[in-house]
Amino acid sequence: MSPTPTITQILAVTGSAPAPNSTTLSIGVAVDGNPPFWGACTLPERYTPPRMAPAEMVETLVAPALLGQPAANLFPLCQSLESLTETVLYEEPVAQGGSGRAISRRAFFTGQLAAEPAVELRQLAQQLPLPPELRYAVSIALLAAASAAKGVTAAELVASEFSLTLPSTAPALHQELDWGLPVPDHGPGIGSYGLTPPPGSVKKSVGGSGERLQGLVRGAAQRIAASGQQPSPTIHLSLNGTLGALFDGDTGKMLGALYGLERAAGECRLRVEDALLLDDRQAGLAKLVELAEMVRFRKMRLQLGSAAGIDSLDALAGVLESKAIGAVRLRMASLGSFPQTVQAALNCREAGIEFILDSGGYCGEFEAQLAALLQPAALMAADRHRCRQQMDQLLGWLGSKTAPG
Repeated sequence: MSPTPTITQILAVTGSAPAPNSTTLSIGVAVDGNPPFWGACTLPERYTPPRMAPAEMVETLVAPALLGQPAANLFPLCQSLESLTETVLYEEPVAQGGSGRAISRRAFFTGQLAAEPAVELRQLAQQLPLPPELRYAVSIALLAAASAAKGVTAAELVASEFSLTLPSTAPALHQELDWGLPVPDHGPGIGSYGLTPPPGSVKKSVGGSGERLQGLVRGAAQRIAASGQQPSPTIHLSLNGTLGALFDGDTGKMLGALYGLERAAGECRLRVEDALLLDDRQAGLAKLVELAEMVRFRKMRLQLGSAAGIDSLDALAGVLESKAIGAVRLRMASLGSFPQTVQAALNCREAGIEFILDSGGYCGEFEAQLAALLQPAALMAADRHRCRQQMDQLLGWLGSKTAPG
């Protein structure tokens, strides 16, 4: 590379959709005309109000902000991504005042009512930030480019910026279990097993009083105990508001169900994520505070967790300030550029709250390095074996640099 490696090209390549109503986008950052460094994301196929296509966003908004910039200026460039906006135009009807004209009986019965006036529309403009998944993918490509420009690993680069200690061990991994299938033997490096109710009506999926959930938790706990692994992994029960829906937000009944789940978990630690969700986020947090106080009063061991709606540092701050939650799931691509994830993790650590990193459907080299550096309670990754291998490679390299001789 040149003495001042410079971004010379930004590419956007649309791939096949991994799921209905979605699209995959790869973003490349080329430095000094060399082959590009890549980041990738999955985005909704359509937005409301309608927005420009993701590849067009990269071409018209991202590229002008990055081209010609020094590749080493990683964190200022990531900050510029957070401030980029798209002007979105949409229409809404103009409020119509009543005519005040009485309708005669003759006109009504003879069908001679006047035609309804045409709805008048007005055009409005709204400034919206770039989708967080897009910002994240671009920032990962920038991280790769900056690391290469400075001749260090991504972990070393981020550690230097945030004054973090380089890792010497890999964090535990999370393994999601399929509903109704046996719990596999406890594998090396597994810190938590994930359980999620099957789709369908609430009572059908979890039972009228949550008894099907109890059965699943009890079965998982028995298999984990039989494995003899120490420390025992956490059972992570992701409910997506199921208990709140089942008991119509009655915290007393929810407490009873949680007590039954804790007993079913036996000696295993139990984390219950998103037990209650409401459309009004503040009202939902207030309910969670009430439920958390009841859990503490009963001296229960289970941990309440939160994942839904944590899509910004401000949203996370509201959860942390409520003091109702013992753990949060940070979906890396939902927070925007990767420094947002780093700051979110540090905010959790400062508040004494556990955090789980969720890399989504993909865990590449740089997600693995960020996870090793941030040391979450668990890392959720689609390919946990590959992710663990990448963390081990990072630790081996860092260890070799500090080894005597």
